[in-house]
Amino acid sequence: MPNYSKKYKGTVTKPSLGYNNIIWENARVAYAKAASAAKLLAEKEHESIYHKRLEQLERDYDGGEGGSFEGNFSDSNPMPAINKYWLEDKMDAAGQLGVRTDFVDMYGLIEYPQVFMPQIITLLAGMPLKRNENGLISGLRFRNENFTTDALKGLYRFLMLDARSSYLKTQYKGTNKEYCALVPLVLYAHKLVHGVNYSEWDPGQIGFVINPQLTEAMCYEHEPFTSDQLLHERHEGLTVRSGANEGTQWSPVWKHRLSGPQLKEGILKDTPYLAQVMLTQIWCAHPDNRSAYMILDPMNWDKVPVTLVSKEVIAPKITPTTSTYFSGDDWNA
Repeated sequence: MPNYSKKYKGTVTKPSLGYNNIIWENARVAYAKAASAAKLLAEKEHESIYHKRLEQLERDYDGGEGGSFEGNFSDSNPMPAINKYWLEDKMDAAGQLGVRTDFVDMYGLIEYPQVFMPQIITLLAGMPLKRNENGLISGLRFRNENFTTDALKGLYRFLMLDARSSYLKTQYKGTNKEYCALVPLVLYAHKLVHGVNYSEWDPGQIGFVINPQLTEAMCYEHEPFTSDQLLHERHEGLTVRSGANEGTQWSPVWKHRLSGPQLKEGILKDTPYLAQVMLTQIWCAHPDNRSAYMILDPMNWDKVPVTLVSKEVIAPKITPTTSTYFSGDDWNA
């Protein structure tokens, strides 16, 4: 196994950071601490908005001949319940930021994905799958029955991060492609090691085992787009709008996001970010970069779409090796 140690200033060498060298409980704590703080702040914000509304009602009240309201507006206008989805989004965004800053950055994980990520894939592949009454694999049961300890709950919070760039320097090339933003890590482990298709998972429960940003893209439903329509959107979204290179094109091989006014009015205006990447075949989804383990079609998770340019490209499969996942004997390496 290659040594991914990093040289620091002076003569100190930091050893390669493997799964067993990481205190995964810290990710759970970081998430819980940040999410709890966000919850308190959101509740205070909600209460403050409510009281300001009451004050405005009092100011607007006209009791006739300058009379003031002698009752209590809160009796007739009780504070509404906080929107739980809004609150959950606030808490998750804060929790994810906490994991990134107080766990991923603290450990410097971006230096060692080639070491700990294959070990994580092996661990995930060893977790049993349970199917629902509809015969599809239950993401809810997978989460509840496998991530049971503080350490595994911390690993779960890490797996749910949207910002994979926080621990992958470059996602569209090299071995990092195996774990890029288009790869559903839990599902990938079972497809890679056991040949379980992504379509075998219950789409109504994938949000329990896949990070929110990728889940949103995988659940995106749309009317069929033509290749010409998608190529037009890609061309507009990759056009440089200012500076010395105005009018030229960003490379679809490495540009990770479309931009420009077309996104506000074109066919992809309501399309989730990663679904835009898939449909227009840029960045990790580009034929030069993609693999069959990525989600490349929101409507068919196991499909490798025909390339948008002149010919069909068959995405290469990653051959499982010790650099891809470890056998049980290699686990403590």
